[in-house]
Amino acid sequence: MQKAYDYLRSASALRPEDQDLKLRLDLIAQTLSDYYVVQAKKYLDKPLGSGVGIAWLYLNEAQQYKSNRDDVRDERTKNTAIHNVRSTLS
Repeated sequence: MQKAYDYLRSASALRPEDQDLKLRLDLIAQTLSDYYVVQAKKYLDKPLGSGVGIAWLYLNEAQQYKSNRDDVRDERTKNTAIHNVRSTLS
């Protein structure tokens, strides 16, 4: 999927007026972003916040494909405290 996204992004840069390419690019970006959000939520549900680091990386990836997602912002807000505790060195 990421390779297809890269190809479509390159193709849409060559033909910026092609609405079909833009639509396909938006659909793949949404699909990839949704996938990363689902994976992040899976890691955020682990006990004692043990998966918060990986979840944060997945949320960053989701943000890369679709910016300004409310569910990404909500997950970050909800889990900021545990991330701050788990991300610092002891």
